[in-house]
Amino acid sequence: MPAPKRRPSETTVLIVDDDADLKPDAIVLDLAMPRVDGWTVLKHLRESSWTNQIPIVVVSAVHDVRDEAMRTGADAYLAKPCAPDIVWMQINALLRMRHQRTSLAFS
Repeated sequence: MPAPKRRPSETTVLIVDDDADLKPDAIVLDLAMPRVDGWTVLKHLRESSWTNQIPIVVVSAVHDVRDEAMRTGADAYLAKPCAPDIVWMQINALLRMRHQRTSLAFS
């Protein structure tokens, strides 16, 4: 599946109510967000029973935090700048791995 085309200045934010039936397949998290600490978001996502099984791809311009991001709960780490197609490929790889684990569990 090709990566969606977006304008460079376009920002997409998904806000989901905890009570909603909608659940993302994956989360891309920038650690350096303007109003929220990405580390805190990552910890909360991993502590929540609602989101703890969702794959998280962390992106950051700080190159020496990869190990800490993985220890904190990231499933993948990408250094910025990172082309959107690389992010898309990483998400697809994580989703394939999750599907394979699920398939093995039920076989």
